[in-house]
This record gives sequence, C-alpha cells and structure tokens, in this order.
Amino acid sequence: MNLTISEIPLVAAQIDIWDKYPNLFEDVLSQLNKDLSLAGAPYELNASSPNELLEQVESLCGHLSENNGEHFASLLYRIDLKTEDLPYQGFSLEGKDLAKVMLKREAMKVLFRRYYST
Repeated sequence: MNLTISEIPLVAAQIDIWDKYPNLFEDVLSQLNKDLSLAGAPYELNASSPNELLEQVESLCGHLSENNGEHFASLLYRIDLKTEDLPYQGFSLEGKDLAKVMLKREAMKVLFRRYYST
C-alpha cells in the first residue's frame, strides 16, 4: 500500500492502524532499538503489538528520565525530536504523550524512507 507524502504524518500518528501497513510495526520497533543503541541506552524493546510498544516506551521514558538523563537526552536527539515537539505539562514531560510523539517520529522516519526509496 503506497502512501502519498501528505498521508505519512497521519498514518504515523495513528498507532492503532499500523497493522494495516505491511511490516510498519516491525520496522518502527527496529528503528527504535537502533536509536536506543546509538544513544548508548542498554535496552532493547521486544513488543508484539503497537500498543504494547507504546506501553514499553512510556515505561522506558520514565525510567531513563529519572535515572539516566544523559541517555534520555541522547535518545531524544537520535529520534530527532525538537523541544517544540515535546508534550510538556507545566515543567514536566507526560509519559504516554511523550511515548506517542516518539513513536510517531520513528514511524515517520520509516515511512519517509520507504516513500523515497521507491
């Protein structure tokens, strides 16, 4: 299923429909694990569904932000999230909202790579 350039952000943001696109979930999981490795974070995620991955990313963000800010900042850099992309609530980042933004960005990287490689 080919997407237009304008559809990519819409699909990336809707985690519940990723299963309609062949290998999208697997490629996002792979990209996230690659970025974790490049950030120096000693974790590898092994989810079996997009919603499970969302829960794992939420948990990981909480753990990294509390225990290893350097790995957390490096991960955000690797994912390519800018400060204005982050869902702040007052002065803190919200877990599930942050996890959704992170997964959306990873999905966009995967989908743009597919779009421009065909």
